[in-house]
Amino acid sequence: QIASIHLGCKGWRNSLACFAKSGGFGGTYENFNNIAIKTICGENDKILGVDELNKFQKINDLNLVELKNCGHLPHLDLPQLIEKMTIDFLLN
Repeated sequence: QIASIHLGCKGWRNSLACFAKSGGFGGTYENFNNIAIKTICGENDKILGVDELNKFQKINDLNLVELKNCGHLPHLDLPQLIEKMTIDFLLN
């Protein structure tokens, strides 16, 4: 329920449509170059498609981790693992 609370916000559908038309996250890859990031995706993500992930591949130092048995919300599917990965990333 918490993960879908934003769906009830006024203007959500229009905002999502505009975001998708703009290229979504993949359309912003040039803004991420030269920034240390860790990208965590679920192998079973039904929201982000292969095209979106291919756009992410253009990011320098993507540091992509694809998690098995995980969907679009890694922090909900595997909270302890995401916590550890986040702490490790921030401390290094």
